[in-house]
Amino acid sequence: MKRLRIRLSKAIIDNKIDNRTYKRMEASLQNLSEVSKDAVASDTEEDHDASLITSYRDKRDAKIRMRLIRWIKEEIPAEEFTNRPKTPNPDYTYTFEMPDDFRTEMMGAIKDLLEDYIVRGATYDWYLNAGLAPTDSEQSLEDLENEILVGLRGKPSTTRPLQPFGPPFPVTPLF
Repeated sequence: MKRLRIRLSKAIIDNKIDNRTYKRMEASLQNLSEVSKDAVASDTEEDHDASLITSYRDKRDAKIRMRLIRWIKEEIPAEEFTNRPKTPNPDYTYTFEMPDDFRTEMMGAIKDLLEDYIVRGATYDWYLNAGLAPTDSEQSLEDLENEILVGLRGKPSTTRPLQPFGPPFPVTPLF
């Protein structure tokens, strides 16, 4: 087995969410008042928006971790004693334990899909809770989850020959 790690920066994810919501507001919601525009576009520099976006992206991280539980191996941190204040982790870290024949280059694509899932999922939750039509659907997000799972499965571990002409064993009649 080999261990592979993906790190996703929460700051980059927040920036992508802010960009998506701002561009949507700018492109399609021009007839709104300035107050309404401000409510539609997230701005993680503001405490209230940051709090909401953090909860939405953490929810999506938790949801995808539940689907990836088969492959994720959490690192057990060493017991630490320090006088430094505890700061939240700036990244989402996924440590996978994969078979030796897993194609490592697949992790780049999986990383991109994971990031896209969290960004799109948090944006979906943002719009849904703001009372606006989301740009994604639960089905499209579930499809993205499934793409991630397919990438992690890699090639099948066992293959069975096709049986185009009936069962692989003789069948005896019951009568």
